[in-house]
Amino acid sequence: MMRISSLRHVTVVLCLWAALSGLSSQTMAQWTMGGRAVAMAKAGTALPSDNWAVFHNPALIDVEERHFGLFAIRYYGLRELEDHAAVITFPGSFSFRGDEMSFGVAAGIHSYGFKLFRETQIRGGWSIRRKRLRFGMVMNYVHLQISGYGSTGLPAVDTGLAVELIRGFRVGYRVANLFLGGSGYGEIDRYPAEMAIGLSWNGMPRLLMTSELVKDVLYPVSFRTAMEWEGVAGIFFRGGWTTAPLTWSTGAGFQLSRVTANIAVQKHPVLGLSPGIDFSFTF
Repeated sequence: MMRISSLRHVTVVLCLWAALSGLSSQTMAQWTMGGRAVAMAKAGTALPSDNWAVFHNPALIDVEERHFGLFAIRYYGLRELEDHAAVITFPGSFSFRGDEMSFGVAAGIHSYGFKLFRETQIRGGWSIRRKRLRFGMVMNYVHLQISGYGSTGLPAVDTGLAVELIRGFRVGYRVANLFLGGSGYGEIDRYPAEMAIGLSWNGMPRLLMTSELVKDVLYPVSFRTAMEWEGVAGIFFRGGWTTAPLTWSTGAGFQLSRVTANIAVQKHPVLGLSPGIDFSFTF
């Protein structure tokens, strides 16, 4: 029993070492939350109707419905390598110089790791929609604790834009960590400084396609592309892939009245499978 436990901890340490040394950014906490976005290769920059937009592109925070969601993903079968997150969103509207404008306010919390390594993120943001143009901003606080080395935290700001150019065709742009804040841990600063531009199209019935380019200051350009097909009775099927690193994702969703559930599996060619699930409730 002791031998199995020791082997498990050695495996966890090796995964953490691989992530900290940059061999695989997938080993650490993802900044993409929600089963839908994970199943769609994390291509959330221009993804419409996404309950977890406060983590992906603040411009797309919902301005129409109130909802609450919970999400969890386990990396490579290891309990110590898990993301847990929650989100809540409230919409509203106001009049500006005679124009009716909609807005959404959202808050999210995200936790990753175990007692030896814990990363916690708290986010609060808003979006404004005027006709086909949307703008949003998120304020974040990220706290990182490593057993034996202490803890540190940093604030950060994310911004985003989205515009529907023609019916069904959207362009999204976001900047994460706008002011390039650092945690003090150098290379293992866990808050990404990245830019992304994405496109989505749902001009055909029941079909949505999305792609994006993402550039993190520490990593090569990543291309992400995915599609979603709506079947019968509110059932959705999804899949996609990313480069740098190369991963594959797939999943499904089910929507019934005010309840939505999504499952996803992400596959890394070396490290294996990472299953995730979320539940959202409209109220």
